[in-house]
Amino acid sequence: MSPRRAAPGSHQELFPGSDLTAEEWEFARAIERYRARRKKRFLSWSEVLTVARELGYRRVPPGTRGEPADAGPPERAVSARDPPGE
Repeated sequence: MSPRRAAPGSHQELFPGSDLTAEEWEFARAIERYRARRKKRFLSWSEVLTVARELGYRRVPPGTRGEPADAGPPERAVSARDPPGE
Protein backbone atom coordinates (compact mmCIF):
# COMPACT_ATOMS: atom_id res chain seq x y z
CA MET A 1 0.00 0.00 0.00
CA SER A 2 1.41 3.37 -0.97
CA PRO A 3 1.58 6.21 1.58
CA ARG A 4 -1.47 8.41 1.67
CA ARG A 5 -1.02 11.82 0.09
CA ALA A 6 -2.07 14.91 1.98
CA ALA A 7 -5.05 16.80 0.67
CA PRO A 8 -4.32 20.18 -0.93
CA GLY A 9 -4.11 22.92 1.69
CA SER A 10 -3.34 20.58 4.57
CA HIS A 11 0.44 21.12 4.46
CA GLN A 12 0.24 23.60 7.34
CA GLU A 13 -1.75 21.11 9.40
CA LEU A 14 0.90 18.42 8.90
CA PHE A 15 3.88 20.73 9.39
CA PRO A 16 3.22 23.41 12.02
CA GLY A 17 5.23 26.56 11.41
CA SER A 18 5.27 26.04 7.65
CA ASP A 19 3.20 29.13 6.98
CA LEU A 20 5.96 31.16 5.32
CA THR A 21 5.69 34.72 4.08
CA ALA A 22 6.20 35.48 0.39
CA GLU A 23 9.68 36.80 1.22
CA GLU A 24 10.58 33.60 3.08
CA TRP A 25 9.34 31.46 0.16
CA GLU A 26 11.45 33.56 -2.22
CA PHE A 27 14.54 32.93 -0.08
CA ALA A 28 13.79 29.18 0.19
CA ARG A 29 13.33 28.90 -3.58
CA ALA A 30 16.58 30.82 -4.17
CA ILE A 31 18.43 28.41 -1.85
CA GLU A 32 16.94 25.43 -3.72
CA ARG A 33 17.93 26.87 -7.11
CA TYR A 34 21.49 27.49 -5.85
CA ARG A 35 21.71 23.91 -4.53
CA ALA A 36 20.41 22.49 -7.82
CA ARG A 37 22.82 24.59 -9.94
CA ARG A 38 25.81 23.58 -7.83
CA LYS A 39 24.60 19.99 -7.26
CA LYS A 40 25.12 20.43 -3.51
CA ARG A 41 23.13 18.85 -0.73
CA PHE A 42 24.20 21.30 1.97
CA LEU A 43 25.41 24.90 1.78
CA SER A 44 28.10 26.62 3.80
CA TRP A 45 27.19 29.85 5.57
CA SER A 46 29.23 31.70 2.93
CA GLU A 47 27.01 30.21 0.24
CA VAL A 48 23.85 31.16 2.15
CA LEU A 49 25.18 34.73 2.35
CA THR A 50 25.88 34.62 -1.40
CA VAL A 51 22.25 33.69 -2.06
CA ALA A 52 21.05 36.49 0.23
CA ARG A 53 23.26 38.98 -1.63
CA GLU A 54 21.93 37.71 -4.97
CA LEU A 55 18.46 38.58 -3.68
CA GLY A 56 19.63 42.13 -2.90
CA TYR A 57 20.56 41.88 0.81
CA ARG A 58 22.96 44.58 1.91
CA ARG A 59 24.08 45.45 5.41
CA VAL A 60 22.65 48.77 6.55
CA PRO A 61 25.19 50.98 8.36
CA PRO A 62 24.37 51.81 12.01
CA GLY A 63 22.44 55.03 12.41
CA THR A 64 20.56 54.76 9.11
CA ARG A 65 17.56 52.83 10.43
CA GLY A 66 16.94 54.60 13.69
CA GLU A 67 19.84 53.12 15.66
CA PRO A 68 22.28 55.53 17.26
CA ALA A 69 25.44 56.00 15.17
CA ASP A 70 27.60 54.95 18.14
CA ALA A 71 25.60 51.76 18.83
CA GLY A 72 28.74 49.64 19.07
CA PRO A 73 28.82 45.86 18.82
CA PRO A 74 25.71 43.86 19.75
CA GLU A 75 25.53 42.32 23.19
CA ARG A 76 26.82 38.77 23.56
CA ALA A 77 24.10 36.12 23.54
CA VAL A 78 23.73 34.40 26.88
CA SER A 79 24.12 30.64 26.90
CA ALA A 80 22.22 28.34 29.27
CA ARG A 81 25.66 27.21 30.51
CA ASP A 82 26.74 30.73 31.51
CA PRO A 83 26.73 31.41 35.27
CA PRO A 84 24.07 33.93 36.36
CA GLY A 85 25.19 37.55 36.22
CA GLU A 86 27.69 37.16 33.38
